[in-house]
Amino acid sequence: MLAVYLSAVEESIPKKDKFLWVYENYRGHMLDFAYAVCRDRFLCEDAVHETFLRLTKYIDKIDENDYEGNLGLLHIMTKHTTINMYKKNSRVETWDTDDMNLVDVECNVEEEVIEKEIDRQLLDILYKLPQKTRDVLWMYYIKKFNTREIAEITDQKVDSIKKRLIRGRDELRFHLRGKNNEQK
Repeated sequence: MLAVYLSAVEESIPKKDKFLWVYENYRGHMLDFAYAVCRDRFLCEDAVHETFLRLTKYIDKIDENDYEGNLGLLHIMTKHTTINMYKKNSRVETWDTDDMNLVDVECNVEEEVIEKEIDRQLLDILYKLPQKTRDVLWMYYIKKFNTREIAEITDQKVDSIKKRLIRGRDELRFHLRGKNNEQK
């Protein structure tokens, strides 16, 4: 199957090498994600294959130095692919509620402590948001996907993604204002 994926990747050798690296390092995690959603070994394998085929279009978004960020992106892609395949097969919706991790940025100790506290506060706020909104915000702001790409990955309409981003930003503002009022 790997040969099929590599044939779908552009002719560039570095892109093929990156894809091979992703396949070797994340395939097991992706199978676990898919299985957690559908509890069907055959369906989860199909979903992972479909996710890898989709990933061929977005291989440039993978950063080999960002293990957790890549894992989060692949988690979202795998989850949405599995859910859509599961819906098509059984017409029943199942949602996985695994945690996402934000990316740590290397810096000096003081900046790192401050940044971790900010990340913790943002994560607390993000976890108050619905999972679909959290996924879209994460893909848009952290992984830098545009709305069309997010819509393709999640099999939703672009307008739905835009509305989810607007609602998510509004909810973040509301929660951040609440945190600021508590600190005063």
